[in-house]
Amino acid sequence: KQKTAYEIGVRLVGSEMCIRDRPWARARLVFVSAELAALARRTAPPWLRPRFDEQTLVQPMGVDLSHFASQRQLHARPIAGPYALVLARLVPLKGVALAVRALALTRSDLTLVIAGDGPERAPLAELARPLGERVRFVGELDARARDAHLAHAAALLVPSRRLPDGRSEGTPLAALEALACGVPVLATAVGGLPELGAGVKLLGGDGGSLDEVAEPEVAARWATALDALVAAPPSPRVLQQVAQQFDWHRVAEALWHHWMGAFAPHPPATLAALPASPSAKVVTQQSPS
Repeated sequence: KQKTAYEIGVRLVGSEMCIRDRPWARARLVFVSAELAALARRTAPPWLRPRFDEQTLVQPMGVDLSHFASQRQLHARPIAGPYALVLARLVPLKGVALAVRALALTRSDLTLVIAGDGPERAPLAELARPLGERVRFVGELDARARDAHLAHAAALLVPSRRLPDGRSEGTPLAALEALACGVPVLATAVGGLPELGAGVKLLGGDGGSLDEVAEPEVAARWATALDALVAAPPSPRVLQQVAQQFDWHRVAEALWHHWMGAFAPHPPATLAALPASPSAKVVTQQSPS
């Protein structure tokens, strides 16, 4: 009896994917944003660049739509009154200071909830001190608390920035989860965020590369946009329809067709058609951040 087994060794380091023990001619690369794919192509050895065109897929991460679509009914509101949410590590790349400065300029009676931790927490707390209870630091949340905060937010803020060394966002999973909850997203036009479609309001014409001179003007634009979202929020159903393209079932099919073309002359037509085999395994190694 013929057995079918696929062994794929993958090492993920940011946007890097290496296929272990396979010749490059059969390798396939996946990036979460076109910007990261273009950066990788520019920095690759000249002999490698032509293969990017036919062997690279741009595919954001997937999200469990059925899970997030029901969260608003499952959880009580964690905070009284309307609030905007930042769900991120508190590091320079995430640009959370911009969200604090924008809140100070809003006309809406909004609270800013910052969920996450990191080396910038202390300076952010100092920046937010004049705003008092309008800014709340809730630290890292477990999955249940994260779902509750996300489902009832007036908006998710993703003020990511491009660092001086050129580093930027991929496609933050929190933005996909917010859309799946029917929550609007306000974000800088950097990394994979512009590829998320009509559900994301993009700001920052400079691509998120903010300096001390430009940031007050950008914060004012964010405040105006945030006030507009609170006054006239988009339909949650429309946002959830936007998120359908990132459903894990669709993402898995896209990855399946991309990857399996490298390992089998005639791969099964769908992911579900993969024959069960105890010898089939996927080996992943996540490098420390």
